[in-house]
Amino acid sequence: MEQGTLNGKAVNSVQQFLGVPFAAPPVGPLRWQPPQPPVWSGQRDATQFGPACAQGDGGSEDCLTLNIYRPPNAKNAPLLVWVHGGFFTGGDASLFDGSALARERGVVVATVNYRLGLYGFLAVPGVTDGNAGLYDILGAVRWLKQNAASIGADPGNITLAGQSAGAAAICTLLAAPSAAGLFQKAILQSGSCAAPIFQTPLGDARRKGELFSRALRCDRGETATCLRGKSRAELDGVRLTGRGPVDPVPLPPVYGDALIPLRPQDAFAQGQSLKVAVMLGINREEGQIFEPYLPDLLRGSRTLYRAGLTLINPLQAWALGGRYPLRSDEQPIRAVTRLLTDQVFACPTSWLAGKLGAGLPTYFYEFSDPRPPLQLAGKVNVPNLGAYHGAELAYVLDTPVVGVSDPAQFSSAQAKLAAQMGEYWTNFARSGQPASLGLTVWPTFNPAFPQVMTLEPGATALKPNFDGRHQCDYWNGAEGRR
Repeated sequence: MEQGTLNGKAVNSVQQFLGVPFAAPPVGPLRWQPPQPPVWSGQRDATQFGPACAQGDGGSEDCLTLNIYRPPNAKNAPLLVWVHGGFFTGGDASLFDGSALARERGVVVATVNYRLGLYGFLAVPGVTDGNAGLYDILGAVRWLKQNAASIGADPGNITLAGQSAGAAAICTLLAAPSAAGLFQKAILQSGSCAAPIFQTPLGDARRKGELFSRALRCDRGETATCLRGKSRAELDGVRLTGRGPVDPVPLPPVYGDALIPLRPQDAFAQGQSLKVAVMLGINREEGQIFEPYLPDLLRGSRTLYRAGLTLINPLQAWALGGRYPLRSDEQPIRAVTRLLTDQVFACPTSWLAGKLGAGLPTYFYEFSDPRPPLQLAGKVNVPNLGAYHGAELAYVLDTPVVGVSDPAQFSSAQAKLAAQMGEYWTNFARSGQPASLGLTVWPTFNPAFPQVMTLEPGATALKPNFDGRHQCDYWNGAEGRR
């Protein structure tokens, strides 16, 4: 390593280096600044995870660390860099174990922390234009690239992979000209920056930042000094909300700044994305994981369905009621989660696949296991949620995902699907093509004849009519956001 020597540990033949700082602590005068070079040197213990980034009542501002999982005798191995989800307000790199991919698939895996919430995406004139969290992700990739030889990885074969907000972050970085050459491939699981909740223009972000500064009485000169002098308790005491009752992202990534000069959709439509191979996709019933958390208004009486749609989109409630009529055996809440699946995940991803697939090697999937394992933290008596948001993680990583699912509960058919998915994912990280001998052929996505790889136990196959199943004619046109 450039800074010194890491003392890690071996677990089932995989070398682990945990809690490795890739940047200086972003505190004091470095709060909201792009990540600066790490300050450690000499021998460093790397056997314990670092803290999660500040979120709610937990985590720490001093959180810019990563975790490395290296297979035995690795040399010039593909490097897969994992970016966690959490709606840009939560999550932690330590929750995702790269050991199985390293041991079974021969790739070096790194999981990274990045600043969240107001510490990662607040924009205040004269202080920050936002996107500190995106700069953190790029800073981690740069550090890994510089130290690739020390961890047995190939600096010219890096895949940036993530799920949910992590995927949306990587999607956004595909519109960052300064990131050119940093990574060669991208994997976007259940998160597209074409979804409105995952982006905001700089002007809007600055206006929210001005209100934030005013709430802390930091709008009277020396704003930067004032805000950087506030305690975390003072900062966290200012309430920040999304743009609607079902928008869980109060501070999404910003476009129109130095890092992301164009709205990502405009960059992709103009062929100005980074020239990398892309694998992207969704889970068939993404929205159903949010069912236990949605308002009680959406449970019970069918007569409340229209009120629920009005809560989501008052201007389009009648149109949505026609598009998503209640089925005979369905509660309003299940119809709403079908709608959210299409609006937030399926159709923005389909739009993105169409734009990227016109000029880049692009591979589009839909994870469709009808009964994946579910261990939803803090919730009891949860019904079967189908291929819910996050369900594919245990299949790809082949390790338990805390509070979500555990491969120990796989049926034999699910275990076989997990092995196929692990091979698809790591083949792509190795060569930019997911298929190999013995796997169902997976061609690049052709927008003129769109077919999507459906990943289902015992039924992995290319299928047409993804847009029809998810009503993307409506979502990719009616909102005028494209």
